[in-house]
Amino acid sequence: MQRRLRTYAPIAYSLIASAVFLDSLRFKFTDVPQTQTIFGKLAGWAAGFGAEGVFAQTGLFSQ
Repeated sequence: MQRRLRTYAPIAYSLIASAVFLDSLRFKFTDVPQTQTIFGKLAGWAAGFGAEGVFAQTGLFSQ
């Protein structure tokens, strides 16, 4: 049982993470208001440690 868990757990975790990221693409490319809210909060968080503009509209990690 434990051997199967060690074999298949990383694969299952990768598939779940991939599904979440693929699902989030529709929000990234459609510029919905929720995306603007999330990136606005991330911009405030990044500005707190001196990385302002990273999550701005044209920033490195922009929507």
